[in-house]
Amino acid sequence: MRAFPGRRAALLAASVAGPLAALAVAFLPRGWAAAAAAALAGIAALVVGAVFDARLGAHAKVVRRWAAGDENARPPGGDALTQALGELHEGLLVAVGAWTRDEAQLAAILGQMAEGVVAVDAAGRVILVNAALSELLGVDAEGARGRSYLESLRHHGLVSLLGAVLEQKERLSRELRLFAPDELVFDAYAAPLLDAGQPAGALVVLHDITRLRRLEQVRRDFVANVSHELRTPLASIRGYAETLREGAVDDKSNRMEFLKTIEEQAQGLTKLVDDLLDLSAIESGHRAPRLLPVELPPLAREVARHFGPLSSGRGVALAVSLPDDLPRVAADKDQLRQVLANLVDNAVKYTESGGSVEVSARVEGGEVVLTVRDTGSGIPEADLPRVFERFYRVDKARTRDAGGTGLGLAIVKHLAEAQGGRVWVESRQPGGSTFSVALRAA
Repeated sequence: MRAFPGRRAALLAASVAGPLAALAVAFLPRGWAAAAAAALAGIAALVVGAVFDARLGAHAKVVRRWAAGDENARPPGGDALTQALGELHEGLLVAVGAWTRDEAQLAAILGQMAEGVVAVDAAGRVILVNAALSELLGVDAEGARGRSYLESLRHHGLVSLLGAVLEQKERLSRELRLFAPDELVFDAYAAPLLDAGQPAGALVVLHDITRLRRLEQVRRDFVANVSHELRTPLASIRGYAETLREGAVDDKSNRMEFLKTIEEQAQGLTKLVDDLLDLSAIESGHRAPRLLPVELPPLAREVARHFGPLSSGRGVALAVSLPDDLPRVAADKDQLRQVLANLVDNAVKYTESGGSVEVSARVEGGEVVLTVRDTGSGIPEADLPRVFERFYRVDKARTRDAGGTGLGLAIVKHLAEAQGGRVWVESRQPGGSTFSVALRAA
């Protein structure tokens, strides 16, 4: 059996005290022998105890160095206690290393998560705020740790959800809306934290569903707008058809006017369907551009010739002012023709008789900026950010009278961006509008 330091000390004291006591009995008077033997045994025990205390002190000093982070400290000696401490030390190093790796991996995962994460203990003190939530709420993650979630998070919906989980100790989910500064929508999932099966806090994960909600709203708006755009011409066609059927077909003075109106409304429906199909194909990627060097001057003159009869009929002067040495642009020629045609069409239709429309271009850095400027009534400043939205009209009645579908500028924006370009508008009232498309020089 191995002897540990406490047992060895006792054995050593006994082995030293025994012979000393025997000498005292042999050589000292009988009255002094017992006392001397006891004294010698006590002295031997003190000496051995002091040695043992020194050994324990050395071991304790090594343990304190381990606690301070000195992994190289080693206990002296080679007895069983020293061996046990060494084994304990190696086990602790392995455990701490594994814990450190796990902590680093967890921190890396939480730091890279797009979802916001916050955890609190049973007393409501913040344990963790990851980078996504810190940026979202403007919360100092380190400063919030250890503080109450009520004073750290400062968002009513999130605070309310955490409080409900801590109180009810069950999983909950809600939809939260944050303003940072734009409105963001989150699907919030909350669950209690458990320690040995007992509630020990709460965890909330925020999943951003803003894009999903916006797409749902766009879909609802799209269906409503298409229904509205279809209702007016269909009602007109149906009304005139019923009028003709009920006897107006024999009214020579009006029937041709009725048929002309039906034809115009049908053409408007066809144009709407064509624009919807174009926009759908562009957005779905079915009309991916084939980028090749394109010369703008001949393309602009071609579009101007096409709209010459329309501009002449409306009394609008249409001019093209592009230098012949203008750099070519990297574009899909057919799509760029459609972009320019839509812009010229809008400019001519919404410019009063006696006004003008000018197509020009300039070089800025590595881009060629193509502009279509008109002298129309202009666009109100409040409407400028929305003119490229589908079905958005500045003047709804005037747009329908001009035969517009409300999709032309949306198509322009999507086609320009698909070719790596940009599109914007500048306008003032009165004074007209200038639409610009920037494309990369080839």
